Amino acid sequence: MSKRELEVTRVPAYHLLDEKTKIQVHWEQVWAQACPYSSLGKHYKNRLLPFGPNDRIAWQEEMNAVKQMRIALEDRDFAETLRNRLQSLRPVEQQLALLVKGMPLRVVDFFEIKQFLWTGRGLQESLREKQILFSWMTDVDWERLLRLLNPSAELKPDFSIDDGYDPRLAQLRNACDEVRAEIRKMRKELYDVLHARYGRLPNREGEYIWDKNDRDMLALANEDRSLIRQAENAWEVIFRIVDSTDIEKLKEKEQVLMEQLEAVEKEVLQEISRHFLPEVDRLRQVHQAFGRLDWLVAKSEWANRWKAVEPKWNEWGWLIEDAVHPWIEKQVCEKGGRYTPLSLTFQRGVGVVTGPNMGGKSVALKTMALLQGLAQYGFHVPVRAYTFRPVERIRFLGGDEQTSEHGLSSFGGEVKRLVDILGETGEGLFLMDEVARTTNPQEGEAIAVGLVRHLLTTEHSAFVATHFAAVAKVPGIQAYRVIGLAHEKKEEIRLHQAGDMLVQLQQAMDYRIVPLRTEREQVPQDALWIAEHLGLPKAIIRYGRTHLGEQLDLHAANSTPKDRQVSH
Repeated sequence: MSKRELEVTRVPAYHLLDEKTKIQVHWEQVWAQACPYSSLGKHYKNRLLPFGPNDRIAWQEEMNAVKQMRIALEDRDFAETLRNRLQSLRPVEQQLALLVKGMPLRVVDFFEIKQFLWTGRGLQESLREKQILFSWMTDVDWERLLRLLNPSAELKPDFSIDDGYDPRLAQLRNACDEVRAEIRKMRKELYDVLHARYGRLPNREGEYIWDKNDRDMLALANEDRSLIRQAENAWEVIFRIVDSTDIEKLKEKEQVLMEQLEAVEKEVLQEISRHFLPEVDRLRQVHQAFGRLDWLVAKSEWANRWKAVEPKWNEWGWLIEDAVHPWIEKQVCEKGGRYTPLSLTFQRGVGVVTGPNMGGKSVALKTMALLQGLAQYGFHVPVRAYTFRPVERIRFLGGDEQTSEHGLSSFGGEVKRLVDILGETGEGLFLMDEVARTTNPQEGEAIAVGLVRHLLTTEHSAFVATHFAAVAKVPGIQAYRVIGLAHEKKEEIRLHQAGDMLVQLQQAMDYRIVPLRTEREQVPQDALWIAEHLGLPKAIIRYGRTHLGEQLDLHAANSTPKDRQVSH
C-alpha cells in the first residue's frame, strides 16, 4: 500500500478544481459518468485526491493499471464476472471498527464479514486468472480467514454459530430439541382431548370463539381448566388454551437451556473476534484496495466507452490532438449541430486566442480544463493524443460572475473572482474567457493587457480568449486565432438563405484554433456579417461598418514598427 493510498483521507493543501470551475467546465456531468459498482468504490471515489506535480511515479502506475484493466475488460465473460462480484461487495468498516474497540460482534456482523471474504476471494481469483497484478492489492489468506467463520468441512457463503465451534453447542441444542419435542407431544395430546370434547380444534392463535347464545358450550368451557376466558363482546366469548403444569415446567426447562446456549454462543463469538482482531489492519487495506479496484474498473469502462487514450506527462506544456468534451459534444449533437474536436499545441506560459463569437473559444477553454482535470485524476482522456504539464490548481474564469451574495455586478464579481484566483498559492493553469468584457471597452482592454503582462511574470500558465486586439500584441504571449467563416462558406450561405440561418452559420463555422504567425495576419471580423444574416436591421449594419472602418484607419495611423513586434 503506497503512502499516497494510506493518506487518501488527508485534506489536500490545494483543490485542483474549485466549485466554480467545476460548474463552468461541466465537470460533474462528466465525472458522474464513471460509476463504481459497490459502495466501497463510491466511497473511494468521493475521497480521491488528484495527482500533483510531485506524484509522477504514482501517476504512471495508475496509467499502467488503467491500460491493463481496459485490455482485460475486452473479455466479456471476465468483465461480467467482475461486475457481478463488485456489485456483491459489502463494506465491513463498521464491523472492523467494533473489533478494534473490543465491542461484541453479532451473528449478522460476522455474516457481513464472511460475505466480504467470500466475494473478495472471488475477485482475486478473477484477477489471478487474467494475470492481473497490482502493487496495491494486498495478499490475503482467504481460506484461513473463511475457516475462522466456517469450521465445518464444506465452505459456504453464509454464517452461523456452527456446532463445530464448541462441543457444548451440540449438547445444548439437542437438549432443547428434546424438550421442544416433548412440549409438542403433550400439546398434541391436549388438542386431541379438546377436539373430542368440543368437536373441533382451536384456531391458529390457540383460541376457541363461541356465540353468546351457545349456552351449553359456554357452560362447558367455563368448567374446563385447560381454557381461560380471555375476552368477550356483544356477540362472542373468546377462550384461550392454557398450558398444563407439566408443559409449563418443560417451558421453564427450555428457557434455562436457551440461556445456557446463548452464553456459549457469546463465548464463541468472543473467541472468533479474538482471532480476527490481528487481521483488522490487513482487512482494512483490502477493503480500500477493493474500493480502488472498483474505481479502476469504472474509469476503464469510461475510457473504453469514449475510446480515450493514455495521456503523457511532461514539463514543457500541452499538446492536444482531436480532443472532445464528452458532455458538450453530446449536447451539440442532440441539437443537430456539428462538433469540432480541439487540436492545440501550447507551451508553458500565456496563450491568447482571438476570433469571432460563435467560434468555439469557450468550448476550447472548457475542454482544456476538463482534460487537465481528468489526466490529474488518473483518467485516460478522450483525445487522439494528449501531452500535459501537471499543475496544482485549475481555474476557469468566465461567464456571468455576478453574485447576489456580495451584491456585486458582473464586473465586480469577475474582479473578485480574479483576485481570489491570483491570491491562491501553487502553480495554476488558468482558462480565462473574455476577461473584463463586462466593463467599458477601453478600460476592459487595459485590464486584460495588464493581466496578461502580469501572468507572464509568474509561474502560472494561462490560456485567454479575448476580443481585445491589444491583448494579442503583448510581447511574449503565444497568439492563436479561430479560423472562423471561410469566404466560400459565406458565399454558400448567401446562395442558400432559406431555413434556419443560425444552424447554417454553425455548420459553416470553422472552429479550429491555429497559431497567429504574424501581426499582419488578420483575425476574421465576422460579427457584423453574422449579425446581418441573423436579421439585424441593415441601417445598424451600415453604421457599424462605417465606424469599424474609421477605427481601423485610426489604428493603422497610430501603429509603429515596435507595436507590431510580437514575440512567440
